Amino acid sequence: MALILGLGFLAYLPSFDGVFVFDDLQWIVDNDDLHRLWPPWAAARGTLRPLLFFTLAINHAISGLAPWSYHLVNLGIHLTTALLLFGSLRRLLRTWHSSSHRHGQGSVEQSIAGATALLWA
Repeated sequence: MALILGLGFLAYLPSFDGVFVFDDLQWIVDNDDLHRLWPPWAAARGTLRPLLFFTLAINHAISGLAPWSYHLVNLGIHLTTALLLFGSLRRLLRTWHSSSHRHGQGSVEQSIAGATALLWA
């Protein structure tokens, strides 16, 4: 798990020097509705993604328009998802192996789950 977190962090490290680009300008920089937390669906502007925009509003309340902080939150969500993928896949493979009466495959399950999570991260 430390390998997944470490390599994932290193892969995205250059993004912390980045700026807002493309749709970031429309949805973050120019979205005045992000400047307030209530109502949480206002910033979504009819996109059916109120949770995303609520997290962006929280991010804005904490750090304003500092791109590195938005990248840090996104990285945290991404790495958490990678760890959940690793754990879920490892558990699924263990269940599959135990139901097919295969023994001694723990390292294979760990390797497959780890490689998949690393590709995701």
